[in-house]
Amino acid sequence: VVRLETTDFVTYSEPEVVLTPPTELKWWGPIWAESVVRKPDGSEYLLKARCHWKPWHGMFYFRSVDGRTWTPCRGMEPSYTDHDACFLFWDNANSRYAVSQTSYLDGDWRRTPPDLLGDRWRRCLTIRTSKDGATWDPDLNVSKETMHPPSFLRTPDEEDPEDPEDLEYYYMQVFPWGDRYAAMLLTYAASPPEANPYLVDLGVKGFRDFRGPSDHGAHVGTEWWVADDPTDIHSWRRPYRETEAAPFGFHLHHNPVEFDGRLIWFFCYKRQWYRNEEARNHVLGLPAGRIAGAFARSNGAFSTYPFVVPDEKVTLNASCSFVGDKALPSERQSYVMVSVLDAEDRVIEGFEAERCLFRDADDTKLNLDWDGKTLKEMVGERVSLRIQLRNSTVYGVGAD
Repeated sequence: VVRLETTDFVTYSEPEVVLTPPTELKWWGPIWAESVVRKPDGSEYLLKARCHWKPWHGMFYFRSVDGRTWTPCRGMEPSYTDHDACFLFWDNANSRYAVSQTSYLDGDWRRTPPDLLGDRWRRCLTIRTSKDGATWDPDLNVSKETMHPPSFLRTPDEEDPEDPEDLEYYYMQVFPWGDRYAAMLLTYAASPPEANPYLVDLGVKGFRDFRGPSDHGAHVGTEWWVADDPTDIHSWRRPYRETEAAPFGFHLHHNPVEFDGRLIWFFCYKRQWYRNEEARNHVLGLPAGRIAGAFARSNGAFSTYPFVVPDEKVTLNASCSFVGDKALPSERQSYVMVSVLDAEDRVIEGFEAERCLFRDADDTKLNLDWDGKTLKEMVGERVSLRIQLRNSTVYGVGAD
């Protein structure tokens, strides 16, 4: 595992090796170490590494205070065994580590065509949590004989007409998003080996190349998922299935980094997986606060969830820019208007929509002001905002 420094995500320092497999540990095959989480107080890093460990994969966790010197959380044995696809993140609400873990369900479903797992074990999702990185809940070593109870697992909805019958959940990357959590979910379906030039065995366990048929199917695509409690796998919602979350073909393993108002992902793969040098290494970004928003082409309106007014400036993340500098007056119709509602959904006097109007504006922190009045007058009160818009997008409400 190497460590690099950057100030712009374009140029990087020379790699510094910070972790090599302990000689006492009988690692075999390649080692992946793509998830690192830092506690919000900066006191500790936790790194997740995984390697082949019969019968499936072993998950090892390493702790560090400076990102350079790492010690295993559980000695020379894995914390648990499971599928190799898993992603480490921090659970803010409960001050603990969490892992979105791909696992297996052995039920009536059968994979057609079979892949390297055969036709029985369907890839699905579960969540594990830990206070120290050493002991995880549930504390279960998954094997062909021992699997999570079905109630612990999230599988594609077989009653949902939008889900193909052969769909599987392969990899879930979780990160904080405003007052909730977002996830990039990679989906999977097997293909007939004869029609799948995905990977072939190079003679070294775990190393393959694009040269012929494979028993590992292709990924279907990526979805955005949303949840208030990221550790409840059944609470995750799938509202944006029609929108591809990542450029097609990009399999993003790494924790996103927030930098200069953007979420940054790395896309790095070994030579044997991508022939084209330019296709193997990318830095990708999205506006940090603008993954999704509410849009209306004609006149629309919606209300926020009720919230307690904080002792901070409340702002609006919205875009209502006009289309083109030469647009006719009749075409310059983009606007956002905001009113304040009380607990009974009544507009509070002095905070009517016409007093807070935005036109030709685009900012992540628009000041909410009603002819000089602000929500500072209501600190501690429970209110909601009624937002009217046309040809505009509202991404969120924040406090600064």
